[in-house]
Amino acid sequence: MTTPLNLTVLITGGSSGIGYELARVFAVQGARLILVARGAPALAGAQATLGRDFQASVTVIPKDLAQPAAVGELMAELRESRTQV
Repeated sequence: MTTPLNLTVLITGGSSGIGYELARVFAVQGARLILVARGAPALAGAQATLGRDFQASVTVIPKDLAQPAAVGELMAELRESRTQV
């Protein structure tokens, strides 16, 4: 058994595809996850599955990072919650 990673990982596009697979890799290792993607329903599904399958701590942030202000908003949300990634 591996020692859990003592870190928080931010993954964009974390509700599907490569982003979701990266989330699974880090979840197996015990990292805390922050998943960002456009679709809230898909994010909620990923959060539930990763929590159930890996007992992962998963925070989801629905956000379209293609929008000009989105990255600044995301960073402000992380600062406000005192989340370090």
